[in-house]
Parts: sequence; structure tokens; C-alpha cells
Amino acid sequence: LIVASKPGIAFDDLRFGFKKGPFTNQKLRQAVAYAIDKPELSQANTAGQGKPVSAGFPAGMPFHGAIHEQDPYAKANLQKAKQLLQEAGYKGEKIVLTAHLVPDRIAQGAVGIQAQLQAAGMNVEVKTLESAALQEVFNKGEWELFYSGLTPRPDADVYYCQNNESTSSVAGYNN
Repeated sequence: LIVASKPGIAFDDLRFGFKKGPFTNQKLRQAVAYAIDKPELSQANTAGQGKPVSAGFPAGMPFHGAIHEQDPYAKANLQKAKQLLQEAGYKGEKIVLTAHLVPDRIAQGAVGIQAQLQAAGMNVEVKTLESAALQEVFNKGEWELFYSGLTPRPDADVYYCQNNESTSSVAGYNN
């Protein structure tokens, strides 16, 4: 009997909502990115079996390339996060982080993200919901921060374009 591990291609992601909350401000989004310690979160969330990825295509996916290894937010920088919060005009307003109640690792990961954002000076409240209620909130785009797990889709357009670039995006993003 040989026991071995092999890297998977599933990942967790934190999404910004643009229909509700303050994340139309790019500096505030950047502050969140600098506040999160991805290696620490990954270690805690996967018992050391996972590693951070910089984009929606982990290594092993056909669409993963060298560009996906370039992550300007790979290392947490609390000073930079605090500076960006100040530049964004953030005054401690409550921000709700909506996440899955099950699986438990997502709910626990949300608490980890909450702690990291609080260390940077953000007032974050975690709201976990069961699947049907969570899907309703997601479909309406009624969230400020949304934390979930995903398995990559075989077509890059399904992840990037429908969720991020489309004017009909549930998040409300329009570039």
C-alpha cells in the first residue's frame, strides 16, 4: 500500500461585491489584497496540504501560465494595507463577509480572513449561511465580500468572463 498526495485543482476565492458595499473603490480592494496573508490562511485552511494560488487557474490547469505566477499581493503587507485604507477614506464602516456554513473549512477560513482584515484596521463581520440562502444572496449580488470554494471550469470564459467581465455579472462589476 502506497499513500501519496497529489495537488488538486480546487480553490477558495474571495470576491468583492460591487452592488452593495464600498468595493467600487479600487484602493479599498487593494488594501484587502495586501492585508491577507495567503500562506498563513492556506496553511490553516488545508492543514498544510494546500498552497496559495494567484488566479482562478491553479497549476495543472490547461489555462494556467507564467502570468498566473505573478502575484503582486503574494506577501501580506499590513503597512501598505493601512495606507491604502486611509487613502480610500475608510472610516471603520462595517463590512460583511458572507460565506458558506458548510463545509466547515470555508466558515473557518472566513474567520481567518476576518482576523487578518481586522489586523489591518477593517471592521469585518462574518455571516455564514446554509447553501440555499447563500445561493440566493449570491445570485442577487447582495454581498460585500463573498468567500467560497470552487472547482475550476474546463473553459476559461466560464470563470473569468461570466463572473468578472460581463456586464451581467452577479457581483455587479463593470470594467
